[in-house]
Amino acid sequence: AVGAWAHTAVAVSEAATVIYVDGAERARAAGMALPTRNTASVLLGRRGFHNKYLHADLDEVRVWNVTRSAAQVLGAMNARLG
Repeated sequence: AVGAWAHTAVAVSEAATVIYVDGAERARAAGMALPTRNTASVLLGRRGFHNKYLHADLDEVRVWNVTRSAAQVLGAMNARLG
């Protein structure tokens, strides 16, 4: 809903890319090539290089170096780190 806060997570692996909204799986696609280590910038809220931007606020961003399961996403959704 417009103006409502939502927790969104994307888990990427060679097997699948999964999108979770508020802890529930909302979309799944067949695997994709995993990014390699490089010095390229990470773009959050911008669609590629086409100058299309997310019209929302990002409150917290977490980047993990492993693919998180549905249970892990749900368990960490409101947890403090550190």
